[in-house]
Amino acid sequence: MSREPKSSYVQKQQKAERERQEATHYSYQDQIITALQGLDEKSETSNEQERAYHGQQYRLETKRYWLEVGTVIGVWIAAILTAVQATIFFVMMKDAERAAQKAHNDNVAALGRADTALDQARKNFLADQRPIIYFDNDPKIPTDLLLPFFDESRSQVDWNVYFKNFGRSTAINVQILLLIKIGDRDFTENVNSLGFGATSPLPPGDGSFGTVFSRPSLAISREEFDNLYNKSGGIIVKAIIRYTDSAGTPYETGICRSKNANLSIALCEGNYVK
Repeated sequence: MSREPKSSYVQKQQKAERERQEATHYSYQDQIITALQGLDEKSETSNEQERAYHGQQYRLETKRYWLEVGTVIGVWIAAILTAVQATIFFVMMKDAERAAQKAHNDNVAALGRADTALDQARKNFLADQRPIIYFDNDPKIPTDLLLPFFDESRSQVDWNVYFKNFGRSTAINVQILLLIKIGDRDFTENVNSLGFGATSPLPPGDGSFGTVFSRPSLAISREEFDNLYNKSGGIIVKAIIRYTDSAGTPYETGICRSKNANLSIALCEGNYVK
């Protein structure tokens, strides 16, 4: 059996070794490539996971942000609505208060008008029912009795006056002040009754006499009296009559009478009823 030369065997061995090494090298290379590819895939997967995580975190942060924004907006809206409701309530309360005040004022005004009307009606009734005292020239009384006359014994002028209650209720607490003026002399009070003199109550329709006497210090002669008697305004008599009704309401009458030349009696300044 022939044997190959040694160098050829060695070459074959070397070639086989090289092929083995190459096969091993390529096997390692494939493994490395496979490993690298696996690393790339893992890296890509890791990157995708990281991107997914970050995306999820971003979405969560976005949701949280808008939730917070929505909460703040909701709080502001609620505050605004509360303020609007409070304003509306305040305005309604003010309107109700003004309406209530107006109603109160209207009621007070109505009551005031009613009181005024009632008071006026009462005054009208009292005025209609009140006593009214005034001088009266009763035709039943002789005319010369109601004219001034001369008192020869005292050289005085006397004048009878007749007053009557023309009202509808009794005059009570009647007080009369009589004054007389003779010629150019001043008015003087009745010599027999200085100040206001009291008389009896006067029922409606009743009358009473009062006489004024001139003072002795104003003594005149018969001739002077005749001259004044026949002169208009030569002799004047005044009376102030104060009285009340049964309720105590005070009244007053002022009367002024002047002797005319034709024996008639004329009015002069100072006539009133209040």
